[in-house]
Amino acid sequence: METPYYPDEERAAIFLNSETEMVPNAKTYSVPTLAALMGYMRLFSFEVIATRKLTSPHRVTLLAKAVKPEEVSDRPYMVERIHDVDFCDLEFLLSRDLSEERSHIVAPRASDGDIDPAKYEPDFPYHPPRGKRTVGTTAWTTPDGNR
Repeated sequence: METPYYPDEERAAIFLNSETEMVPNAKTYSVPTLAALMGYMRLFSFEVIATRKLTSPHRVTLLAKAVKPEEVSDRPYMVERIHDVDFCDLEFLLSRDLSEERSHIVAPRASDGDIDPAKYEPDFPYHPPRGKRTVGTTAWTTPDGNR
């Protein structure tokens, strides 16, 4: 996930951009803190593998993988309670027996250094195809069609 963020607040908070205008972009509705982003990742059962911060403009990228709620590391007590209480509804239960061919393994391609955006080929099913103009538009389809 890549998003603008507010680095000057340590608490988990989300600022309404229409009122605070932290990002001069009409398509940016809110600006979270890093603590809020990390909290959302834990709440929604993602394990953060790596983070990368930009300072000008303030943006952050989180590389994360989906895990079972009980496998989330550093779960605060309230997140653990939410997972126990709120995820018990059948609509929110995670499948415990996904076959290996249905799962998707995410692994960083480089151990250190920067990713060269001109050469990097993402392995993500909803990523726009390379070579197709995608900046400034929200209407695109994947090579196999939208799933």
